[in-house]
Order: sequence, then structure tokens, then C-alpha cells
Amino acid sequence: MVLLNNKKLFWSILGGVLVITGVVLKNSFEQMKVPEPNLGTTVGMTAFAAGWILTGLAIATNPKTSGLMKFGMTTHGFLAMAASFSIFTGVLLMKSKMKENKLANRKPSENMEPWKPMMFVGGWLLVAFALAYQKGFTPLSTLAGFGACALVLSGMMFILPEQRKQCVVDGPGMPMFTAAWALIAFANAL
Repeated sequence: MVLLNNKKLFWSILGGVLVITGVVLKNSFEQMKVPEPNLGTTVGMTAFAAGWILTGLAIATNPKTSGLMKFGMTTHGFLAMAASFSIFTGVLLMKSKMKENKLANRKPSENMEPWKPMMFVGGWLLVAFALAYQKGFTPLSTLAGFGACALVLSGMMFILPEQRKQCVVDGPGMPMFTAAWALIAFANAL
């Protein structure tokens, strides 16, 4: 039987729900071509940012202390916060370049500096590593952490862009992203 830490599970789920909500809102308003600034995009970006802050803190939290903020600067705590920052910043930079390309009538990924998606990929690898590291690289935490990373990267970097090109709304990209967040919450609560 696996015992889960209820506090870490709660904060991990809340962070994941905020990130997913932010992604869905921002992308929905972009795809509906609602002129910016608009409430949906603003709420979406706010939820996305808040979700990543909570996720970083939830992973960084030491389960042996009480409260969300008692994490100290442990190695896995530093990794978790660096990962959150890297993913959030990578997404902002990639979205900014995609918007710039759209205004110049270019493909979304045209002229994308390779370090921007690498920042995103590196952040997800850090999330996986932090989740596994905090549990001593147990098989379950390692599999859940790196499984979540694989789901996100394959969904966000390969499947979703292809779905958007083909105007597919209900493809596997977002369910893979959501399943990854379930794995993150589980791995963090172990």
C-alpha cells in the first residue's frame, strides 16, 4: 500500500488545476481570435503563473514540517523552484515569438531561437528530477515523475502543434497534459 501526503497532494492538485485552467483559457481565447487584451487571456495567464508558483512550492515543501511555506532551500526545493521558473519563462518567450511570427505572417515556430523550447524542455526534466530526487529515486517516484515529463513533452511539443495545424480540437494533446498533472500530484504526495 502507498501512503500519500494529503497536504502535498492538495497543493499539487491545486497548482495543476490552475496551470491547466490557464492553458485552456489562454489558448481558447487565442483560437477564438478574441482581440487582446481580454479578460480570458488575462485570467488565463494569471492562473498559469499562480499554478506554477504553487507547484514549485508544493514540490519544494518538506513533508516533515507543517505548512506550505516551510521548505527551506533544499536541493529538491531549489530544483522545483528553478523548474517552475524555467517552464513559465520558456512558455512566455515561446508564446511571444509565436505572436510576433503571426503578425509577420510567418509559421508560429519559424525563426524560433532553439534555447526557448530548450528552456521549456529543461524545466520539465527538472520537475521530473526534483520529484524523483525528493523521494530518493524510488522506482515509483522516478517512473511517475519522468512519465509525467514524457507525457507533457510529447503532448505539448509534438502532438498539440500538429493538432492545431489540422484544426483538431479533441485530440490526445490536452488529455496527455492533464494525465501528466495527475502523475505529478501523485509523485509529489508519495
